[in-house]
Amino acid sequence: MAPKLWKGVKGKGPVLKKPAMVKSKAAAPSAIKGLAGFRKASFMFTGAVDKGVSQQNAPLASRAAVLAGLDARLLCIEPAMNSDKYYVLQGLEDAKIPEGKSKRCYAYQRWGRTGTGGVCRLEGPMEQEKVETHLFKVFKGKTGTDWGSLKPCEKAKPGKYWLAVPSEADPHASWEYYVDDGVDHKSNGWYPYESGATKQVEELYAEHAANKKGSNCTAKRFVPSGKFTYCLDLGRLSQRNVSTGKERKIRRSMSTKTARAEPACPGSSPSDTCAGLFRADTAETVPAAWSEAEMNAKVAKLPLSRCSSIASTIPGLPHKRARKEAAAVPTSMDDMRRVVQRGEVERLSQAVLKSWLSSRSIATSGRKPDLVDRVYSILDD
Repeated sequence: MAPKLWKGVKGKGPVLKKPAMVKSKAAAPSAIKGLAGFRKASFMFTGAVDKGVSQQNAPLASRAAVLAGLDARLLCIEPAMNSDKYYVLQGLEDAKIPEGKSKRCYAYQRWGRTGTGGVCRLEGPMEQEKVETHLFKVFKGKTGTDWGSLKPCEKAKPGKYWLAVPSEADPHASWEYYVDDGVDHKSNGWYPYESGATKQVEELYAEHAANKKGSNCTAKRFVPSGKFTYCLDLGRLSQRNVSTGKERKIRRSMSTKTARAEPACPGSSPSDTCAGLFRADTAETVPAAWSEAEMNAKVAKLPLSRCSSIASTIPGLPHKRARKEAAAVPTSMDDMRRVVQRGEVERLSQAVLKSWLSSRSIATSGRKPDLVDRVYSILDD
């Protein structure tokens, strides 16, 4: 079955409708790998199979189709709490299984903090009726509203998610930030974000453009980067460290050049890299016009001005932090919640994080920021 194409007035999103139920014999769903970490974040809502499916079942991802009407991207943005989360729900149909078979569908979920890949769950194969029942239940739990009765951008209930309008990033857009404080020995001027960060900010900008006329504010988005969270104000075009209060101007520009790879910074790593937002999935590069920002970036890569900041990848932060005592080792969900509430989850060692995730059948691959993101995602579920 081909994916359902959304139709309607330009700029308006779809109203989710309950698809016709398919009667079949009841059977318990079988989970494939349960939960797994997924590093490749996706913000676009296009009716295509979510990228996280390939992490669970690559062959299925290559041949599956989204079931008509079973595709939703939810958002929960709470500026007062510096909280920004998403939730993807999809019903999938496996084209390899003959149409005469009833168990040829899957229920898929992916959720996490905005700017991260979060974690995902794939269950099946099962009957379409069971997929619908499962997704409808999760949808109501997250939004407080029945599937089919919630309009895109409709005002969210307190602490609940809302349905987002489809959006698509412009591959020709590039983003830059302004330095005026000599961070990483840089002279005053505009500098380009790294390619992955540019794509991330552009996706948030596109989502804001598609949803800004709704009842939920999308102008301010909160994105984790290393040990800190940053507020991207897409209305005022600024980025602010919510812990230190340091704020920088940002700007968007367009290019018609073809995409090209960018050389890595000397000694770059998730915690030691060029200034700008860091994106753990290292997405594809996007076009960037030759500009003052690019010239500044080239100058900044000279030996005397090594662009590195071990505390964070956002510009403007000190290079060193005083060492603190290790946080207590959590064993239960409640223990980890208390660690998160105290703001100490980033202080846990990589070994402790892997042990806690592994005990809950969660993937432990990737770097420490990936593990921290999965912890937050599990606690948000």
